[in-house]
Amino acid sequence: MIAATAKAGDANRFAAYLQKRLERIGGIDPEAINMLFISNHDMDRAAGYLTVAGGQMKMAANLYLLAPGSPFIYYGEEIGMRGSRGSARTDANRRLAMLWGDGDTVANPPGSDYTKQSPYSVRDLYGFENSLYYHYRHVLRIRKANPEIARGTVRALTFEDTKVGGFLSEWKGSRVAVIHNPSGKDQTVDLAKVSDAAFTEVCDTAGEGSASLEGTMLTIGAQTSAVVRSAKAD
Repeated sequence: MIAATAKAGDANRFAAYLQKRLERIGGIDPEAINMLFISNHDMDRAAGYLTVAGGQMKMAANLYLLAPGSPFIYYGEEIGMRGSRGSARTDANRRLAMLWGDGDTVANPPGSDYTKQSPYSVRDLYGFENSLYYHYRHVLRIRKANPEIARGTVRALTFEDTKVGGFLSEWKGSRVAVIHNPSGKDQTVDLAKVSDAAFTEVCDTAGEGSASLEGTMLTIGAQTSAVVRSAKAD
């Protein structure tokens, strides 16, 4: 669902799925925590089926890192590392050594033969503020600055006739909306049509564009996610 949405899919479907998933988890155990990831050591790496240059990896990061619960980052995805099993009967190519770029001598696992894991190391990306590496850092700062995202009670926000979608999260009387625009064009949506919350400001954005709020109208750039704060709930 995350990958399909990141590829200019419908964020409304993702938000509705997320809400239902949280309801199912809560129905089993109210203390359980939602955990999301886009790849792990038993899967082909995400940068192999989501583009870095085309912005899909950044959008995928927005979708799962700015979601309720506790996300897991598989080492290397923040620099666009690739690795796939292909026809081999081993997961070694999915578990290649991290590319730190500092002379680390950790070897790839036995049986690995993949040679195109990434053109860049972590050290290489230090100087590129538009890189995927810096995007991950930025998104994690947004998550930390808005604890409602991880811990709040979630309600999906559905914008008809558009691929823009997201959710409202409330925690300890404080509310934020996380709105995603995975499409390739800037979009304007009316927040008043999906919530009676009095939204006051765009706290931050992550992605290729920007976002602005005029009254209840939110304009959000292509392949961009925005965190919009509401007045404190009564």
